[in-house]
Amino acid sequence: MTILQAIQSLLSDDATCVSNLAQWDFGDGLVPAIFVRDPAPEKCGQPLVTLREDGGANGPGVVINSEWQWSGTIMVWGNKDESDATPNVLAWAIARALDRASVTVTGFETSVLACNAPSGLTDPDGFPGYRLTVAAIFRSEV
Repeated sequence: MTILQAIQSLLSDDATCVSNLAQWDFGDGLVPAIFVRDPAPEKCGQPLVTLREDGGANGPGVVINSEWQWSGTIMVWGNKDESDATPNVLAWAIARALDRASVTVTGFETSVLACNAPSGLTDPDGFPGYRLTVAAIFRSEV
């Protein structure tokens, strides 16, 4: 499992996150709209979440003293014609679900995530959003 898939799984298991997300059919029926790519499909309703790695592809990026440092960005997008309340609730639910959560990634020891507080933004088309940064340090399995 990649880091992004592990985060997607953690969020999909969180009741507050799931109850505040649009649904999307990835091919196996409707599930929460949590995408491990950015941008999300235009036809998907809101709110939705995109996950992106800031360094490395599908794995930890920077090696320091035999530890791999990884960081990623989570974007929460709402509907520009509706209140910002639901994306705000969702962004804070994500922060609470991920901060200090254990994550297991193929080839590495279990690690603990660190997630910052969400920061609000609006895209050029008027869609309200929130950005969260997630980080982790991984050690290779022995």
